[in-house]
Amino acid sequence: MGYQIIPYSQKYKTSLIKLLGYMWKNLSEDQIKEKFEWRYELNPFQERAFINIAIDEMENVVGFRAFVVQDFCFQNEQIRVYNPADAIIHPEHRRKGLFSKLTDTLIETVSDNEHRGIILNLSSNEKSTPGYLKLGWRRTSGKKKYGYKISVKNLLVGRQERDFQEIKERTKYGGFELLYGIKAEKLGKSIFHLTDSADTFQNCRSEAYYRWRYEQVPDKEGYFFAYLIDEEKIVAYAIIKEQSIKQFSLMEYGAESKSSLKYLLNKMTKKVKIPILRSWMINQRHHEVLRQCGFRAEKPWMLKLLKKERLPVLVRPAVDSLTDEDFFVNGNNILDINNWNIYIADSH
Repeated sequence: MGYQIIPYSQKYKTSLIKLLGYMWKNLSEDQIKEKFEWRYELNPFQERAFINIAIDEMENVVGFRAFVVQDFCFQNEQIRVYNPADAIIHPEHRRKGLFSKLTDTLIETVSDNEHRGIILNLSSNEKSTPGYLKLGWRRTSGKKKYGYKISVKNLLVGRQERDFQEIKERTKYGGFELLYGIKAEKLGKSIFHLTDSADTFQNCRSEAYYRWRYEQVPDKEGYFFAYLIDEEKIVAYAIIKEQSIKQFSLMEYGAESKSSLKYLLNKMTKKVKIPILRSWMINQRHHEVLRQCGFRAEKPWMLKLLKKERLPVLVRPAVDSLTDEDFFVNGNNILDINNWNIYIADSH
């Protein structure tokens, strides 16, 4: 059977949505369509979706490979970052080299001068990592390790699902607010000196980013937004997502000081009655900040006991023929994870 690898167009949307059902098995067709449109059509950081598809002789979509585009900031410059996100090959068309062909042609697309940037892989797994390494990705010095902040009291007492009401209180740090909504405009104008740095590659968290990431996202269930506000200025924030009754993920955070972030996370944990709060502790900077807020990093013996392996963050410059020099931007090595400021929210 012959296949064609082509850029995605609206002509193939119906067939593609059916194929995505093999990947997003817990979603209805309408939910699949909504998730696809949010991730690839509503994304404000791209002029078009970076998607390649494989079609068979009947023009049915049998393969899909896509990059999610984000704008990262570094030394007052904007750098386009591509996240390899979703990929699926129809079960009846696997082991025919379609995944590699789809990825190769997509790399060619983003490697031209107009679209050049960095391909940041935060979602590879044990099966896909070897394949990515063969395609030019390299391991950074960081692994996707987690840190945990555990409340023994909340573990023992337990919590009922959705037993939370929005809160606004005065504190020694100013106003504390725990809401179901994002303060996109204010956050987009904020700079948090503790967590932000012009000398690291980090998501340009603009108002457009916050609205797309948290207002337009189809599944808004389980998100909580905590703020400390002093004289109309946000001095600390944290966004969490409920994964289960016992466990929450700290999606992203920012603060002016360690004390304000620690206070915010402790108060949020108490108000929402969070038993376990987890966050990535990928580099030294995040490790130090979160450790002072009560987080404890995973230990190698613990991972061995649980038979878990934390995989490395992978990066690849968007160029056709890679050299060692391509892994440096303004003299900074993109393989050094301490040159990155990455949160769970940056993964797609």
